Amino acid sequence: MSKGFHFADELHKINDMLTCSKDDFLYSYSYLDENDYEETRKFIIELMKNYYKQNNIKADIETYEEVSDDN
Repeated sequence: MSKGFHFADELHKINDMLTCSKDDFLYSYSYLDENDYEETRKFIIELMKNYYKQNNIKADIETYEEVSDDN
């Protein structure tokens, strides 16, 4: 499986990603694959985690990390 690329700089795609199911999103953007989707999801999560830490925002990062380690 090849590593995908993130498309986090394309806000219209991020909006669709947040409002559509994964299958619907990938169907709509047939030139993207699941690797691209997952790389973008991971990239956004890391951005959010860093933002929370830098701004002293209390967030349940540990639970996310436990759940993501199980997958």
